[in-house]
Amino acid sequence: MARRRHRGSKLLRDLPVTALAPLAPNPGGETKMPAPPWHQTHYPGKAHLLRHAAAEGQLVFVKCVRCQRQAVYLAADLVGLLNPDRDALDPPFPCSRCRSAEHIRVDCRIAYTDEIGNLVVRRPGPLRQTRSWRSCKLGDP
Repeated sequence: MARRRHRGSKLLRDLPVTALAPLAPNPGGETKMPAPPWHQTHYPGKAHLLRHAAAEGQLVFVKCVRCQRQAVYLAADLVGLLNPDRDALDPPFPCSRCRSAEHIRVDCRIAYTDEIGNLVVRRPGPLRQTRSWRSCKLGDP
């Protein structure tokens, strides 16, 4: 009785070595394997700054994986508040609930057509000035 061969996609062991990962020469003469995709940045090969994201009209999706809090910002609004030459995938603010920035995940992308008019975006509001009070003795300035 002959065994039937699975007709699915090729397995990794069936692919040639050059198809898996091309080797890049190192300046020291050694060959080094590239980082796997889960260790690469979102935009491999170029620095994606906040001003680049604003010029492309991208949205900045921020999510705290610890407490599941999410917010969406316009990159053009963040350029006015933060340094425009910073990396777009760095957390813009710490989580307002956890008070930590180490569990924040950031993604930049352009809005889909069905999101226009339905997506809630955080925009900067008017600045409020509050009066502070201090206690002093009568007659002191």
